[in-house]
Amino acid sequence: MLSRLSVRLFVAKAAVVVVALGGALVAIGLVARQAVRARMEQRLVAAREAVGNALAARLHTLQRVTEGLVQVPAYVSRVSEALRTGDRADLLDQAEEFRDQIGAGWVLLTDAGGVLYGWTLRPEQWGDSMAGGRSDRPRAPERRPDRGRLDRAGDRGDVLYQAVGVPRVRDHSRSRRRGPDGR
Repeated sequence: MLSRLSVRLFVAKAAVVVVALGGALVAIGLVARQAVRARMEQRLVAAREAVGNALAARLHTLQRVTEGLVQVPAYVSRVSEALRTGDRADLLDQAEEFRDQIGAGWVLLTDAGGVLYGWTLRPEQWGDSMAGGRSDRPRAPERRPDRGRLDRAGDRGDVLYQAVGVPRVRDHSRSRRRGPDGR
């Protein structure tokens, strides 16, 4: 039979082993959690940077394609004529063509003051001021392109749009050429 002393030594040794193993497991768990947390943070930062870079590249491409499109003489003359005659149907048709050409969700045509002449998302709207004092809405002030974002409430929650404002190139085909003396 085992003596009391042997039992006590066995229990004490077992307790030391259990405490040591338990402490080691707790320490390993804490280190593992910290490592996982650090790796997740690294991946989140990398994902945020990748998404930010992709969105910036897409916005840059959208602006460049739009800038090129509004310089196409056929588009310029068609929009100019539709604006001159007030032909809403032709302006909406042109806005839809722009939308399809640049792969946008929607396109709107405004004047420099932000008055709406055609919007593919809401074709019934006409003549409304789109400026509305919002500083986050891209415009093309002083005949320069602008870009940014538009936040809109949608049917399924808020929607973030990348937006560019590009001034229309004037139709010079109808203007009279002037000589060197200005006449």
